[in-house]
Amino acid sequence: MPTHKAAWNAVSPGKLLLAILIEHGLQAGWSQLHFQTGGQGYKHAWSDDDAGLRAVLWRAPSMKGHLLALYDA
Repeated sequence: MPTHKAAWNAVSPGKLLLAILIEHGLQAGWSQLHFQTGGQGYKHAWSDDDAGLRAVLWRAPSMKGHLLALYDA
């Protein structure tokens, strides 16, 4: 959930930290960076390549489990 002004999206601290991490990975010779699960837009903004990874998720049959499943979707 965004907790900053949408007008600042292009200069958000998270994007800067992610850019620094990617730069470090390139310098260290990494061939991949795994963004974990979820299809959030910021992940797709860095690459249009879909590695074809899939996740199997189980959710608890509770209200919290249902809410977390909605968040992950």
